[in-house]
Amino acid sequence: MSDIDVKEVEKFFELVQAGDIQSAVMQMTEDVVVEEMGSIPHSGTYHGREGFVGLITKFGGLYGGFTLSDVSVHDAGEFVVARMTGTFTSKDGSKQAAMPVTEHYTMRDNKIAHADVYYKDPDQFTTFDY
Repeated sequence: MSDIDVKEVEKFFELVQAGDIQSAVMQMTEDVVVEEMGSIPHSGTYHGREGFVGLITKFGGLYGGFTLSDVSVHDAGEFVVARMTGTFTSKDGSKQAAMPVTEHYTMRDNKIAHADVYYKDPDQFTTFDY
């Protein structure tokens, strides 16, 4: 990957954190694939920009809110890696799941083409009443 790819992923996170999802998806290829790991409520494979918007919409149905903090983005050779803290709040606001998150990005033409998302402590989601 390149410094440009790192900057594009950083821009993606800035837009997501600002709540500008429509601009964030433009940092992705039209055929992007986003894979959310494991057996947590929003796990799955999301295809295309519409799939990513669907994932964010799913977050809105499952959680009272989610935030990303301490985001750092790095060139990892064949991909870009992002490390952060993800904090999810239950729908009723009574519980939070906060954990390290690592995301691996494959880039094509300076856009996100594939994302693998990994949560350090996904068992925290089991405390939520869905």
